Amino acid sequence: IDFWKPVGGMNIGMMPSKLALTLINIGIGEYEKDTIINSKSQKTIWDPFCGFWTTNFLVNALWYNTIASDINVTSMKQNSKRRPTQSFYDNNSKELILKQDVTEEFKSPLFRHADIIVSEWWLGHIVTSRTAPFETNVYAQEVKDLYTAFAKNTTVLAKNNNKGLTLIITIPVWLKYDISVSEDIMNE
Repeated sequence: IDFWKPVGGMNIGMMPSKLALTLINIGIGEYEKDTIINSKSQKTIWDPFCGFWTTNFLVNALWYNTIASDINVTSMKQNSKRRPTQSFYDNNSKELILKQDVTEEFKSPLFRHADIIVSEWWLGHIVTSRTAPFETNVYAQEVKDLYTAFAKNTTVLAKNNNKGLTLIITIPVWLKYDISVSEDIMNE
């Protein structure tokens, strides 16, 4: 799945398929643990920071429906052309593609179909050992603001649909010094 992506780099398409598959499996397990399942209903997994569509590619291969959204859909569209040519591609699963800024309200009625959110969220600016501490703090605040806006919009979506959402995400390792990041976001 990771081979032959049209382009890649530090700023886009970083989610390795092995990590995506692990997150999907955790999400499905948590969803099934906390939800009364109708065996005839098919779960829908949404990646709101889909980038190159790696998570959605795997969701499809596992025969689940998928929603792919991102603020920039260029990479997703480039990668989508090769998807149906793969032997593990499932033509029976539904795939929805939306351009969406996660800091804005989720107005599309398609989002109400999401049961599980699995994503490698935007990682922010590239941070290295040479990045000045004040820059790291500014970058960290930008990432936290984005995550917090997403959490607020997701909460509104879940309340409006009278439906819980299972959320499985990754957070940039360079934010590890700020332990409150997950508490701040999840308290929204």
